[in-house]
Amino acid sequence: MTCEIAFIIVAHNSSRTLEAAIGSCIRAVQERYPGRGQVVVYDNASQDRTGQILDQFACAHPDLFLGIKGKENLGYGQANNRAMECVPSRYYALVNPDVRFEPEMLGPLLTALETDPKAVIVCPQLLYPDHTRQPSVRHFPTLAYFLLKNLLGQKLQQRLYPFTYAYSDLPEDRATPVDWGIGAFLLVSGDYVRKYGLFDERFFLYFEDVDLCLKAWQNHGKVLYEPRATAYHLYQRASTRTSFNYLRLLHTLSGLKFFAKNRNLWWKNPAPRAPQKLLLVCSPGGHLSTMMGLQRFWSHFPREWVSYEKINSEQLHRGQEVVHWVEKQEARDFSLKNFLSAFAILRQSRPDLILSTGASLAVPFLFAGKVLGIKTIYIESISRASDLSMTGKLVYNLVDEFYVQWPECTERYPKAQYQGIVQ
Repeated sequence: MTCEIAFIIVAHNSSRTLEAAIGSCIRAVQERYPGRGQVVVYDNASQDRTGQILDQFACAHPDLFLGIKGKENLGYGQANNRAMECVPSRYYALVNPDVRFEPEMLGPLLTALETDPKAVIVCPQLLYPDHTRQPSVRHFPTLAYFLLKNLLGQKLQQRLYPFTYAYSDLPEDRATPVDWGIGAFLLVSGDYVRKYGLFDERFFLYFEDVDLCLKAWQNHGKVLYEPRATAYHLYQRASTRTSFNYLRLLHTLSGLKFFAKNRNLWWKNPAPRAPQKLLLVCSPGGHLSTMMGLQRFWSHFPREWVSYEKINSEQLHRGQEVVHWVEKQEARDFSLKNFLSAFAILRQSRPDLILSTGASLAVPFLFAGKVLGIKTIYIESISRASDLSMTGKLVYNLVDEFYVQWPECTERYPKAQYQGIVQ
């Protein structure tokens, strides 16, 4: 028989916090899903009182609680998979043994999962015990970020390779797509799990949640963050307390295993989702007019601009847009100053996507964006009917997407895409 929701907890020497976590799950079943919910705890061969705690809850709640005592430590991902196989369910709530929550927090999570047909994983807002926010939803890491941070430390890594790991300034009144959320609490669609599985069992501990969310996106699903649902997480970050320990070694090995599996994340983040912030790069004149013709697209996103002062650039002042004003430059000008300026602005703006309609400003910003792993799109001028502009030729093989406004251009430049004329 398929239940409505199953809460899955994997424990290993977790007696200090486990009772509160199980209690939260049982109250949620009793208040919201009486007779239709289940709580399953898989014990990874604990040496503390975890086994006794499972016996106590099994005696007190035999109809809704199942405790499984493993004979060996299977690791986090495999133990979750074994527990899930015991209980067919419409939804699975994966809960860490150091998490507690109130039953009503499930409402916004389930609403988000049910109203968006592509949503397969929803993450709540996680709070520390003192009620401050935990940075629990994050961008997919790149291998460059991972290695530089672990080898050189975060400060030097940020200087050499600026990378925004944790999300900030997300909307507070609605569910929002994110790359991934830490596995302390994840609500996962049962239909998705039956079709694609849950965790990759090659990960013993760490990075299995990153991999799960990446796989969801790759399978054309969505991972959502729902800030109106909150849970408390006693977050210890045991892997980073000292420069070297066993958990830090596990974290490093799991990270390397993740990047060996996902080589497209070695240098840039190719997350298949809508951008959260745009940087619009264009010279004044016709290039700015073309960008204004795309207002139906960019008006829906947070954005900043890069341009220089000229005749029609004053409309950016009137529109109260955030603009980085730079000096005029030529497309052939490959001066170090221009590229350093582009890197500095990108580091300050931190966009998810750079959109450029040319001309001279495009080259250093699209190049710098490529180096920093930011998605880049270039739209060629409408005046180029059969051949590309100098800027277009320079960035043609560089950008992720290249668009032209005349179909004739696609004959000479097969990478170019024609979607009509920007008006």
